[in-house]
Amino acid sequence: MIVAENLQTIYETIDEMTPVQREQVRFYLEHGRSMTEREAAEWALKDILVASSEPDDAVEEEIDEDALMAEIEDGFRGTRPLSEIIIEERDTQQ
Repeated sequence: MIVAENLQTIYETIDEMTPVQREQVRFYLEHGRSMTEREAAEWALKDILVASSEPDDAVEEEIDEDALMAEIEDGFRGTRPLSEIIIEERDTQQ
């Protein structure tokens, strides 16, 4: 009954958890193990990571940095700065 008690505790406190904590619980229940640091980082950055069709070492073309920066800025236009979100989440954990 230890598992049932732990699950009950989780469900009773889930509203008090941060999104990161809720994702860690979901991941553990789904996979039966804790997230690795890489998996946690990938989850935290999932909205800004870009999938590549080729491995990094296979890309030989020059990148137009100005066009890339413009695309990134356009993608973030109208959203709150990531630093504000991090500070807000940190403050709610204290």
